[in-house]
Amino acid sequence: MTTALLAPALLCAALALTLGFTTSRTAIIAIALTLTTAVLLSASSLPQEWRNLGTLACWIAVPVTIATMHWPRRVPNALALMLAAAVGICVGIATPRMSDLALSLPLLLLAAPAVLVARRAGIVLKVAGSWLAAVAILAAVLPLVAPPVTASDHRD
Repeated sequence: MTTALLAPALLCAALALTLGFTTSRTAIIAIALTLTTAVLLSASSLPQEWRNLGTLACWIAVPVTIATMHWPRRVPNALALMLAAAVGICVGIATPRMSDLALSLPLLLLAAPAVLVARRAGIVLKVAGSWLAAVAILAAVLPLVAPPVTASDHRD
């Protein structure tokens, strides 16, 4: 899986974990909003520069989305719906083909068990979300700071 496909997948998983801290009704509406927005934008013909910016937006949005799950109480309904729209926009712009969406969007179904887990052991979702954010930050930053590996490595 390339990083262009990994970013939308991680963002969908981050939204699903965050939706665990909303009501079931809000989670269902948010998933429908994300699906609709992502499919409509993915089907549109956008330039490749926009697709690259969409992938960058996905990398940035993962920690932001995870940060909202640390709200003092439940995530407010309006915030959950705004996040869902933003995730749909980022994922839709970042994925040029419907087959790519088939890899990312099913991760939104994690919201169903997340709603159940958040009621009893919300700390589990917060820890998993923090790890997800750390992976996203590392995956986004590592190519920028690590030197490229060449064939003539340290073995010469």
